[in-house]
Amino acid sequence: MCWREEQRDGKQTKIPVTPGAGSFASATDPDTWATFETARDYVEAGKADGVGFVFTDDDPVVGVDLDDCRDPETGDVDDNARDIIERLDSYTVISPSGTGYHVLLNGDLPDGRNRRGSVELYDTARFFTVTGDHVDVTPTHVARRRDAHEAIHREYVQETEPDTASETDRRGAADDEASEPTVDVNLENDELLQKARNASNGTKFERLWQGNTASYDSQSEADMALCCLLAFWTCVYRT
Repeated sequence: MCWREEQRDGKQTKIPVTPGAGSFASATDPDTWATFETARDYVEAGKADGVGFVFTDDDPVVGVDLDDCRDPETGDVDDNARDIIERLDSYTVISPSGTGYHVLLNGDLPDGRNRRGSVELYDTARFFTVTGDHVDVTPTHVARRRDAHEAIHREYVQETEPDTASETDRRGAADDEASEPTVDVNLENDELLQKARNASNGTKFERLWQGNTASYDSQSEADMALCCLLAFWTCVYRT
């Protein structure tokens, strides 16, 4: 598909566009996709700002999105991003903003969460902007790096901070269980979403949040399921 940069709610946003038609495209609707050549021609005609690659269950491609890790003026890269790019050693491009990278590789996305901080991994129901601004030190092909991929996922995405609560804190929490619970009703969006991801049905929430509708008969049913989850968390943690 293609994409067009627009301003929404005061922020620049990349809107997916159907090549040739110019209408809104969806990462879950193949009817809005086209061949690379068609998408490229549409961009070259000045009707879109760039090309995007859609990840599906039918292809072996996994994308690693590294945000806010590169200085667009100097080209300096932070240590974590450099480590990930070097270890994955697969086709890598600079993002349209110049402040991040997109790495493409062949393989399977490991089980568990798919993002933490500025590192995100996707293999279905998502599209990546593809700039063609290739990082010279990386291969020009999409490689299979199973061991490195699993290690990166484990170290940068899956692992969480150990529980540092003291025994006194735990006893105090237990004593309070019978009392009226209190919650912070002024959580920021990121904090609220993190609570939803960490819940017992967090895997379901994350799949829906990323646009994965594979478990539902229609897009509408998946949208409704996501809305119900969001309604629950916003009612609990928002006034």
